[in-house]
Amino acid sequence: DAMKAVDAGHADASVEVHAVFNYYIGRYYFTDLISHPIIDSPVLANTPQYLGIRKDRPILKSILDKAMVAVTEEEYQEIQQRWFLSSNIASAGLSSSEASYLQGKGQIQMCVDPDWMPLEAILDGQHMGMSADFFKVLSVRIGVPISLVKTKTWLDSIEQFKQRQCDILSLAVETPDQLQYADFTQPYLELPLVIATRERTPFIADIADVYNQEIGIVKSHELLGILRNQYPDLQIVEVESLDDGLRQVSSGNLFGYIDVLPPISYSIQRRYPSLKIAGRLDQPWALGIAIRNDEPELLSIFEKAIASIDERDKQNIINTWISVRYEQGIDYRLIHRLLFISLTVLAIVLYRQYLLQTYNRKLEKISVTDPLTGCCNRLKTETCLHQQESLFNRYQQTFSVILCDVDHFKKVNDTFGHLAGDAVLIETVMLFKRRLRSTDILGRWGGEEFLIIAPNTNLSAAMTLAEALRQQMANHKFSRVGQQTASFGVAEFHTGVHSISHLISQADEALYKAKARERNCVVAYQERQTL
Repeated sequence: DAMKAVDAGHADASVEVHAVFNYYIGRYYFTDLISHPIIDSPVLANTPQYLGIRKDRPILKSILDKAMVAVTEEEYQEIQQRWFLSSNIASAGLSSSEASYLQGKGQIQMCVDPDWMPLEAILDGQHMGMSADFFKVLSVRIGVPISLVKTKTWLDSIEQFKQRQCDILSLAVETPDQLQYADFTQPYLELPLVIATRERTPFIADIADVYNQEIGIVKSHELLGILRNQYPDLQIVEVESLDDGLRQVSSGNLFGYIDVLPPISYSIQRRYPSLKIAGRLDQPWALGIAIRNDEPELLSIFEKAIASIDERDKQNIINTWISVRYEQGIDYRLIHRLLFISLTVLAIVLYRQYLLQTYNRKLEKISVTDPLTGCCNRLKTETCLHQQESLFNRYQQTFSVILCDVDHFKKVNDTFGHLAGDAVLIETVMLFKRRLRSTDILGRWGGEEFLIIAPNTNLSAAMTLAEALRQQMANHKFSRVGQQTASFGVAEFHTGVHSISHLISQADEALYKAKARERNCVVAYQERQTL
């Protein structure tokens, strides 16, 4: 009756056991209701449940006490899965097919980074840290145990994941290489990237200021490929671990070390007091869960489980570990003495830096952005092409380009007007951005032509991407002109390509063939055979 009253709008809320609410939500199809657990409430705290026995039946009480003790952990887990799984499934919004998959699987094997505190680590055989607290919540949401696969290094965890010895990686960032064997959830942690240096190093306002210095990054870390792609002039040195990187900075073998803020700060405070955080990179580091891609049900399940975590619960977990980091090893008396001087100097420096960076960002954005569509302009796109060429020459990092031409665009302008034509170009860019990866670069090449640069992508993968873009555009109904299609030419940069202009001419030739085939298709450049 209480739930019916809330559903009908006669009451704002009702209080009951979380599992009971979810059971009735599923049974009576209260699709507009949702059950939110009450956490850390002094009034509505969790209380244990007991069997009630008549006081004049002491022997019966003794029998039942012994029977309760005799219940094994496996039997207890089986009871929980049988009766509470549906409650947890309702809480996370899982479908019946996803519930059946979980019941058949029984448990989920998880690999972690064994040495990345306070984010996570394996300590005394247990998963500890910020991600461990998140996975306690996720395990409850999906209703099955998440078991730790013990490893000694992050490289070991990745290998175990590739060999399907574990189903998930607890903290990971999507990269083109990992997409061969993994899918990725939405991020559940976004953390700043920082650079650690020795104490006397001046403040680093821009990463470009250290292009001539050697910077350490953990080998096989997702950050390695992304920074090489974004900062091709950065002198990166691969290190074995975070501890190895900071040790080399402390000894003077490296100028700096880049990682996310919490692990660096955690290690500096405990083991490397002669180091400091000297700068911060612009982009945040978004961490989600890597899921084995041969069991697609898992991706959907964890996406829903992450989405079901209340924002306050998420912040409480983060604050718990961040607060521990600041509470330990801080001399508050010294802080009070230096506070006035530090704040005065810092305010002056930051204000000047803020003004300079604000004006520089505005000027840079104007100089590299197409004013109509908001994507990269021709100059910026050509700069990115030459950066990719440098990466290929230095690291043999392949890349492909996709040249796109909106079909019959002149007819659109003649029939509907130039404002409608502009709207088509704007909507086309919005469509493409939804499908492209964060590492892909989209630029306006001229008129109704767009160029897409796909790093770490061979010709076959670029063809797949171009076909997906073609289908997305063909299936879209444009706001002013209705259906609209585009043609695509694809080419790959390899040792047989002599220059960027050679690559573009190949993509242009493939685009010409696509348009000759009545348009709305994708054509890859084919090398001419000589006798």
